[in-house]
Amino acid sequence: MKPLYLEISGWGPYPGKNQIDFSKMEKGELFLITGPTGAGKTTIFDGITYALYGEVSGKMRTKDRLRSDFAPETVDTYVNLVFLHAGKQYRVERHPKYIRRKKRGEGFTTKKEDACLFLSDKNVICGISQVNEKIQEILGINYKQFKQLSMLAQGEFLDLLMTKSGERTEIFRSVFHTQIYQNVQELAGQKARGIKDEVRAIELQMEEALRMAESPEILEIFERKNFQEVYQLLKEKKVFFKKEKENLEEKKLGTEEKYNSICRFCEDIVREEKEIEKLKNDIDCLDKQEKSLKEKIYKKEKEYKETMLLQEEVKKWNKRVLFLEDAMKKAEEGKKIQQEKEALKISIKNQEDKVGAALFWEWKEAEEDFKRTEREKEKIEKEIEEESLHYKKLDNRRLLERRKRDCIQSMVYAANVGMLAAGLKEGVPCPVCGSIDHPKIAPIVEDVPDQNVWKIQVEKTKRIEEQFQKSYEKMIKLQHQKESIEQLLRQKEKQIPQKPEKIFRREDQLLFDKKKEKEKLKQMQQAYIMLCGRFEGLSKEVKDVLKEENKIQKEYEEKTTKIDQYEERMKKVGEEFHQIQMEYSKIMALENLERKKLKQKEEVFPSVQERKEKLEECRRLEEIIYVLDQEIREQVIGLSRVEKACESFQKKLKQKEKLEQKYGIIGDIDRLLNGNNRLRMNLEQYAMISYFQDVLKAANIRLLKMSAGRYEMYRQETVSDGRKKDHLEIEIFDAYTGKKRPVKTLSGGESFKAALCLALGLSDVIQSYAGGIQIDILFVDEGFGALDEESLHQAVVTLMELAGEHRMIGIISHVVELKEQIDKKIEVRKNKEGSYIYRS
Repeated sequence: MKPLYLEISGWGPYPGKNQIDFSKMEKGELFLITGPTGAGKTTIFDGITYALYGEVSGKMRTKDRLRSDFAPETVDTYVNLVFLHAGKQYRVERHPKYIRRKKRGEGFTTKKEDACLFLSDKNVICGISQVNEKIQEILGINYKQFKQLSMLAQGEFLDLLMTKSGERTEIFRSVFHTQIYQNVQELAGQKARGIKDEVRAIELQMEEALRMAESPEILEIFERKNFQEVYQLLKEKKVFFKKEKENLEEKKLGTEEKYNSICRFCEDIVREEKEIEKLKNDIDCLDKQEKSLKEKIYKKEKEYKETMLLQEEVKKWNKRVLFLEDAMKKAEEGKKIQQEKEALKISIKNQEDKVGAALFWEWKEAEEDFKRTEREKEKIEKEIEEESLHYKKLDNRRLLERRKRDCIQSMVYAANVGMLAAGLKEGVPCPVCGSIDHPKIAPIVEDVPDQNVWKIQVEKTKRIEEQFQKSYEKMIKLQHQKESIEQLLRQKEKQIPQKPEKIFRREDQLLFDKKKEKEKLKQMQQAYIMLCGRFEGLSKEVKDVLKEENKIQKEYEEKTTKIDQYEERMKKVGEEFHQIQMEYSKIMALENLERKKLKQKEEVFPSVQERKEKLEECRRLEEIIYVLDQEIREQVIGLSRVEKACESFQKKLKQKEKLEQKYGIIGDIDRLLNGNNRLRMNLEQYAMISYFQDVLKAANIRLLKMSAGRYEMYRQETVSDGRKKDHLEIEIFDAYTGKKRPVKTLSGGESFKAALCLALGLSDVIQSYAGGIQIDILFVDEGFGALDEESLHQAVVTLMELAGEHRMIGIISHVVELKEQIDKKIEVRKNKEGSYIYRS
C-alpha cells in the first residue's frame, strides 16, 4: 500500500484544509516530516490510519476528540486519502463524530461518523463496517498489523529494547499472536485437570458405592487405596449374604409346611361349621315350605269340588253347540255359492278393464305410428327442398366454370394457330391444310393464359361436375323415399281401429292375446249366470239361516268359549293339585335327608378345646414366619446393596483405570507444554523465542553496520530467576571486549541505534510472517535527538538501505541535522490560530 494524496480538514491542530502529495515521494527515498513540538507531525500518520481503519495511532488520542478546536463553524472535519495497492487506485473519505453548531436556528447538533470507499471500478461502498471490511480485504491486514508494519512510534521501539522480559513477552504475544500456543497449553492443562477431577469424582462415587455395603472394614481398606482387596471383600460379602438367605428360606419353607397343614385343618373346621349352620337353616326353610304346601293342598281340593258342580250346565251347552253346528253346515253351501258369485263378478269387471285397455292402446299405438310416419314425410320433403336449392346453385356454378374452361381452351388453340401461321411461307405447304397459298394468315393472340392456368380451370370444372352429380343422385334418392312413405301412410290410415270411448293409462296395458282374453270374458259371464240360477234353487230354511248367520255364529262362539274355559279350568285345577302334591312329597324327602346329614356331621365335629389348641398353634407359626420373612428381607436388602456396590465399584474401577491410562499420555503432554520439562520452558515461550531469534537476526544485520561491527544482540540463555522463567532477555556482545553484557549498559545514542535496529528487524519479521503483505511506507517517529553526527548519518544510511527500491520512509523529527541530510520534506508550522502544512 502506497499513499498518493492526503487531505485533512478541521483535523487535530489543523483548523483548515491541508493537502500532502505523496506521489512526489519516490520509492527508495527518505522524506522528513519536520516542525516544532506539538505542531501535529504525528497527526499526519493518524490521518492515514483513520482514513483506512477509522482508528488513530496515539495512546492519548481518541476518535471523539479529532475535530480541531481552532476550526471555524463553517469548516467540516474529514480525512480524504488516495492510495495505490496491487496496481489499483482507491480513494477513501471519512468523517469522525463531532458536535457542531446548527446551520439553521440556534443550538448544536452531533455530526455522525461515516465513511465512503471509491473503488478502482468506480463502484462506491458506504458505511463504517462495510468500508472497514473492504479495506481489510484489500490490504489483507488489520489495524494493529498495519500500525506495526508502517509506524515506529516515538519512544515505543526504545521500550521494546529496554523493557523487562515479561513485558516484552506481552508485546510479542500481541505482535505474533502467540495466544494460540498459550491456549493450547491451557487446553492441555484443562484436559489433564479434567481427567484428574474425573478420577477424584469416580473415587468419590466408588466410596459412595461402598457405603451401600455398610461395612466399616471395607471403607477402612478403601482409604488405604487397596482397590483390588476391596473388590475381593465385596465378592466374599456377597457370597455370605447369599448363603444366609438360602438357610433362612429353607427354615421358612419347613415352618410354612406345618403352618399350611394346621391352616387346612382350621379351614376344614370352619367349612364344616358353616355347613352345619347351613343345614340347620335349610331344615327350618323346609319346615316352613311344608306348612305352606299343606295350606295350598286344602285350597285346591275346595276349588276342585266347586268346579265339579258346573258339569250339568256344561252338558246343556254341548247339546246347543251340536245343533248350531248342524245349522251352520246346511248354510255353508249357500254361503259358498254367494262367495263364488261375488268373486266371479269382480273377475268379470277386471277382465273387461283388461280387454278395454288392450283395445285402447292398440288404437293409441296405431295413431302414434301414423303421426311418426307423417313427421318422417315432412322431414324428407324439407330435405328435398334444401337439396333442390343446393342443386340449382351447383348447376349455375357448373355452367359458369364450363364457359371459363372453354374460353381459356379457345384462347390457347388460337394462340397455337397464330404461332403456326407465323411460320408459313408462300409456296410452302401449310402443315394443317396442305395449301401452298396463304391468302389470310391467322393473327398472333396476345395475353394468352399459360398451360397451368388451363389445367387448374379443368380441375376446378371437374370438381364442380362431381359435386353436381352427387347432388342429383341425392335428389333422386329422396324422391324415392318420399313416394315410399306416402304409400306407407295410406296403408296405415286404413289399419287404424275405431277410437274406444274409455281411456286407460299406460300401466293398465298388459301383453296378452286379445282374442283369447275376449273368449275368456265371455266364458266368465256365462259362469256367473249359472251361479245365480243355483242360488235361486236353495231351500227356504237355508236362506233363513243365511239371514241369521251372524247371530248364530255369535251364539256358537259364546257356547264353545264357555265350554273351553270350563275344560281349561278343570285341567288347570287338576294339574296344580298334582304339582302341589309332588312338591310336598319332595320337600318331606329332602327334609329327612338334611336331618340325617346334620346328625352325621355333629357326631364327627371336633371339640371346643381341640379347636382352641389348633388356633393357638397357628398363631405361633405365623409369628415365626413373620420373623423369618423380616430376616430374609434384611438378607435380600443386604445382598442387593452388596451386589449394587460390587457392580458399581467394578464399573467405576474400570473407568478409573481407563482414565489413569489416558492421563498418563495427556499428563505428559501437559507437563511438556507448560514448562515442567528439562528446558523449564512452555510452548508459547518456545514459539516466542523462535520469533525473537528471527527478530534479533534481522536487527543485527543493521546494528553491525550502524555500530561499525562492534555490537550484536543475543538472547540471554541463562535464566536470572527460576521462578520468573525469563526467556526473552537481551544482552549485547561487544566485539571490542569480546564479552556479553546487559543491554541497559549502552549509552543513550547506542541504545537508540540498538532500539531502531530491533524495531526495524521486528517490522521485517512481521511483514515476512504476514503472508507476503506489501506496505510501501514506513514512519519513524522521533528518537534521533540523542545521536551524535556519525550515528545520525549511520541511522539515515540504514533507513535508506531499508527503503531499498520498493519502500519510502518518513522520519518524524525536529532534529536540524536531518533537514540537511534529507531533501524531501513536509514542514509543519504552527501559530496561535493552529497548525498548517507549509510545504510538501
